[in-house]
Amino acid sequence: MALGSSSLGSTGSRTSGSRTWAACLAPLLALHGAAGESAQTAGATAARALPPSCLTPCGLRVRYFAFGSNLSEEKLRNRGSNGTTITWTSRLPAVAPGHRLAFNMRMFPPIEPAMASIEPCDGGECEGALLELSLESYDALWRSEGGAMDRPSYQEIVVPVAALRPHSTPADAPPSSESLRREAPVNALTFRAAPWTRLRRDAPPSARYLAIILAGARELGLPSASTTLSSMPSAAPSKLLLAVARAHGVVSLLLSRVGLRKALAPLRTACYALLYCGPSRPLRLLSEVATLTLLAPTATVGVLIRAARRAAGLPDFSFGPPAKKPAPTAAPATAATG
Repeated sequence: MALGSSSLGSTGSRTSGSRTWAACLAPLLALHGAAGESAQTAGATAARALPPSCLTPCGLRVRYFAFGSNLSEEKLRNRGSNGTTITWTSRLPAVAPGHRLAFNMRMFPPIEPAMASIEPCDGGECEGALLELSLESYDALWRSEGGAMDRPSYQEIVVPVAALRPHSTPADAPPSSESLRREAPVNALTFRAAPWTRLRRDAPPSARYLAIILAGARELGLPSASTTLSSMPSAAPSKLLLAVARAHGVVSLLLSRVGLRKALAPLRTACYALLYCGPSRPLRLLSEVATLTLLAPTATVGVLIRAARRAAGLPDFSFGPPAKKPAPTAAPATAATG
């Protein structure tokens, strides 16, 4: 799902890491979401018809199944636009039977190889969170995931979801898989990677992105926090490769702006082929050297473009959506429960 800055470790390392990743990802994320953000308007959006089976009996709230980085309470709250926050009336650990957590949404290797999605899987279960959102909050969430784009990266689908409610335990006890009981499934909306963004096979997520998901799973007491996610391989490129990939991203962005987004598709395909996240240090080093060699020509062009603009007194590229006007003052929202 959409990206945010988070990591495990000390406060200082989190702050430094956030700035490093933000600087590296800025030009790349612009390609993913700038078009959709610029298409948004400051006013309220027209109501969309949602599947009745995913609405609460009153028809005023939407059941939404969260996974990936949206497992993080902080990350999800901050998905609102114009300084607003996403709020909900309930948030429970849950599973979607017949599905699996996938990392097959094409992104920007080697920095962010893939984002999370959900895929059908016989006998599988995708762990996540079942939330009840207001219609306004759900619409804001959908837009934050690219729903306002002419060609959204995600598609809304309906999945059966079984909430995992706690047994009778002390109020101050942290959630855990042993203290949860499964309820009858209900229908909920969730976001699956659109066909045009799906990789043929899963790619390893970045270590940064996986840390956000793992932290959210721990918040909810999901079993995968101590099993699947904690042992999953992840991409952790060196600082040098991050810098080269960022310079390459300058060229990618410019080509995208002139309608030549697919011009560098072969390079991205090669970057995926060169990804190695296994335990062998020699193979990791070989993967890095090969990727650096592959991206060096376009990265050099990117560095020259930035240098030329600075020499001419021009501002650096403004990556991402244009600044938004402040939202009109509204009545305070009802406090949400976490």
